[in-house]
This record gives sequence, C-alpha cells and structure tokens, in this order.
Amino acid sequence: MQCEMCGREAETVPALIEGVELQACAACARHGQILNKPVFVQPKKKIVIAEPELRIVPNYAQLIKRKREELGLVQEDFAKMVKEKASTMHSIESGRIKPDLQLAQKLKKAFGLNLIEEIKNEKVKTDKLKTNGFTFGDFIKKG
Repeated sequence: MQCEMCGREAETVPALIEGVELQACAACARHGQILNKPVFVQPKKKIVIAEPELRIVPNYAQLIKRKREELGLVQEDFAKMVKEKASTMHSIESGRIKPDLQLAQKLKKAFGLNLIEEIKNEKVKTDKLKTNGFTFGDFIKKG
C-alpha cells in the first residue's frame, strides 16, 4: 500500500500524526502514534455489480393526462388527490417539468400509474488501490 505521508510503496498502519489519521509506513508512523495493530489485506479481485437506475418514463405527460381523463377528473381535483398544486400538475401534464421519483410514487399509489422504469447498469468495482493521488511527500521539498 502507498504511504499517505511520504508516498513510498510499503505496508502501512493507521497512525495519528499531528492530529491527522493517516495510513503511514513504519518510518513515517514513528513520528506519531500508531492507532492499532496493522491488518494487511490483499486487494480483492474485480466484482461486477448490477446497480439498477430508476428514471421517469419518457411519455409520462401522456400517461398522466390519459389516466386523469379516464377518471373524469379536472387537473385541480387530480392534484388534490396526490397533495400537489394544480399548477404543478398542469406543468407536468404539458411536459414542461418532469415529476420527481417521490411524486411518481404518489401517482402509483393513488392511481396505479407506473411512471418509473428501471435501467440496469453493470459497474465494475475493484478494490485496487489508487496510487495516482498526491501525498504529503509530494509537497515536501527535498534537499
């Protein structure tokens, strides 16, 4: 692992140096207080995680208007049923603003209107250590 103080590639331990908790090599850790015994863990292999992303369907305005008209309601009454302003519902029905996920949930609960779609994104997560950041050693002028 990389020492957060000098940048050296070495086994590190959590240490309190000048009031800051750092992962430091043995040479740097002696300038402060070692917080606990080091536990050395090998980096894990890549893990593929499928994280669903929720978003509002593109034709939300038409779906809301159609549902309201099916129920024979005016915008004001429809808005009151989900505890929203009539002007907000008008803007949503006309497509000027997109409902947030909370309002979409209210519409689903009140009218059975599903405006949320799930997009599956696969992300690769690794426990690989980053070594391209700055350390305190990068800022210290040597010599």
